Amino acid sequence: MVCNDEKIIGCGSIGYDEDKEVSCFYTIFVLPEYQDRVVGNKIVRTLEYDEYTKKSKKIIVPYSITANLFI
Repeated sequence: MVCNDEKIIGCGSIGYDEDKEVSCFYTIFVLPEYQDRVVGNKIVRTLEYDEYTKKSKKIIVPYSITANLFI
């Protein structure tokens, strides 16, 4: 979660398979007025440094056709 003062402006989540060999980044959202490279990048970097992500053999990042570039 990324905040600006007390306001949540972005979030992301991660899922794992049973053996923790595959990670999947889910629901990476940033409020429209904060959509720039900094906020989305911060969320993805935080997920990348997760303990299980670092051990994963594969990381899946689903996307939407309406997604904005942030990396």
